Parts: sequence; C-alpha cells; structure tokens
Amino acid sequence: MSPHVRLGLCLLQQLALMQVLRELARVLRVSGRGEPPGWDGATISQRFDNYHRELLAMRGSFTAEDLSQLRICRAVFLRRMMASASARLGGWEDSVSLEDAPVSRLFEWLSHDFERLELSALEEGMTMRETAFYLQIVGIQEV
Repeated sequence: MSPHVRLGLCLLQQLALMQVLRELARVLRVSGRGEPPGWDGATISQRFDNYHRELLAMRGSFTAEDLSQLRICRAVFLRRMMASASARLGGWEDSVSLEDAPVSRLFEWLSHDFERLELSALEEGMTMRETAFYLQIVGIQEV
C-alpha cells in the first residue's frame, strides 16, 4: 500500500472519530449532560472540517487503483470492528436511557452505528472485482 493510500486511510479514520464525537456531543447536550469529557464542540467541528478538507484536497490525486485500495482496506477494518462489537458493546440494549448510559458506552454505541452504516455503503459501492478480493480477505462467502 502506498503512503498516499495509508494517509487517506488515516484521514478517513480521523474523520470517522470526529463524526462520532460530534454526535456524542449532540446526544449529551440533548440529554442535559454537557460536552464529551476533554472535548468541546468547537474543537470537534473544526477538526472534522479540517479532515474533510484534507480528504477532498487529496481526492483528485488518487488513482482508480488507490480508491479501490481505500475502499477495500477501509471495509476490512470496519468488518473487523463489527466482529468486535459484542466485546465493545457488552450487554448494551437500545432501550437503555441515554441519561443513564456511561459516556464510554454511548461512544461505543455511536461508533458501532456509524461503522455499520459506512461498511454497508462501502460494500454496496464495490465493483465485482473489489467485492471478490474483499470477500477473499475477510473470509466470508457473501456480503
């Protein structure tokens, strides 16, 4: 994998983290619990915007093969995150009140939701060649 693709993957992960933190901040505010510990909304939004701009600026320099590698590698990472969901989420249930849930549990729950949505979009957007290679890597028969 080229350093260019590796940087793209890092930026995608940073963008995903800021997206989760931004949603966590919103959920905490709505439930009357303030900001995520150690983060303020302005910093989260600024970092999100910066990572988004960096990715947009890089997009034109990615070849079709680079973009294919990005899709496959990101999907493999997200698939592995899905495999660890039971350990990360423990006995979480959607019926648990937001006011009662620990911030760390909310963070994992939101992360899981965003990861699931992103993985679904990546899998649906793959070419047949990408899908075949992806399935070979993750060792499943169909997506």
